[in-house]
Amino acid sequence: AYADDLMTIISTTAEWIALENCLQTYGRASNAKVNLSKTVAFPMAPSYSIELQTRLEQLHIQWHDQNSADALIYLGFPIPFNRNQEQGFWDKMLKKIQSAIAIHSSRSLSVLGRATIVNSLILSRLWHLSWVVKPPPDFLRKVKSAVSSFVCSFKPRPSWEVITTPRDKGGLGVIDPAIQGQVFQLKHIRNALATNI
Repeated sequence: AYADDLMTIISTTAEWIALENCLQTYGRASNAKVNLSKTVAFPMAPSYSIELQTRLEQLHIQWHDQNSADALIYLGFPIPFNRNQEQGFWDKMLKKIQSAIAIHSSRSLSVLGRATIVNSLILSRLWHLSWVVKPPPDFLRKVKSAVSSFVCSFKPRPSWEVITTPRDKGGLGVIDPAIQGQVFQLKHIRNALATNI
């Protein structure tokens, strides 16, 4: 459980009935009710119970698998079942970044002001994602191009290395999404190695 989100793992209709009974007991004790219309079920293996899928769909629970148009989103993170869903998720993320850039492009900002906007607002979605998901190289190249054009809307444009160099070393201080993602991954590895088992 996380905040008001709950994830459970079941594999049969009997297990669903048992879970349903638990939820009903919880509802009577807390005067709260689980909203099944906002519940999403998805398989965690190639083979799964069709009977269970049918039962859940009869209860108007959303079923998400490789036939769904988009990737499943859980706590802001994508759970794709195929490459099309994964690509679709990153395409939408790129459009959101480009849309944010378009909004801030109309503002009268200095170069350093634009760099600050990039770090704190435009790429903030990526900082959340990068803790768990590694963005594909093609996506990062497109983000790099969009950010460079926004921060330095003049030509000749400084190199990406100058744009991402810290300000105290003569750069603009834009955080490189690719490097930031690697930093987050290394933190996960460090935490895992530091855990006493």
